[in-house]
Amino acid sequence: MNSHRWPSAVIKPASGIGCVGVMRVTLNEHESGQEHLETLLENGPALIQEHLPSVESDGEVSVVCINGKATHSVRRVPRRGDFLAHYTRGGNEEVITVQDDARDMALRALQVFGSGAVCARVDLLTNNCGTLLVCEVEVVAPLLYIQHAPHVCRYIALAVDQRLAGRVAESISLSLSRLTGCDGILCGRTVSNQILRQLALNNTYD
Repeated sequence: MNSHRWPSAVIKPASGIGCVGVMRVTLNEHESGQEHLETLLENGPALIQEHLPSVESDGEVSVVCINGKATHSVRRVPRRGDFLAHYTRGGNEEVITVQDDARDMALRALQVFGSGAVCARVDLLTNNCGTLLVCEVEVVAPLLYIQHAPHVCRYIALAVDQRLAGRVAESISLSLSRLTGCDGILCGRTVSNQILRQLALNNTYD
């Protein structure tokens, strides 16, 4: 913390849910912070991040992405006196318009991680200069805040349909290629394209 000039930091598991194992420490609390970090490392990787005071006033912005497209956004603000913007800690949630800079940052983060997940969520914070920073990238069973945007259920269903159709098409292509050789590969690709084209015609969304 001293080397980074952080007055306080957040220590947490690299993978977790519901703020379990998350701890904020100041410079004067570095010994307890070190003990907490060592405990976390006994069970898996851990992270140390700078604590940004802006989260207590401005909250976090969560951008939900379905099949590589930003569909909706939620602002989460901690309850008074807390630093964790999560409903299990009494935080407040509100749907907000997906801003261009937040959308771009979220999609860039997913590209960096090479995530091909059907559903993902990117949590963003702002530093003291108002610059957006990536706080977390959730791709394993992410909380999608569907209760605030029920219309995205259709997008999720379509994304799953597309993935399943792609796998079926690949299986058809492989089977035909084994039966007929190179012509089978071409035929399989044609069938695959037809399946995907028909799916796109039947299940388009804006």
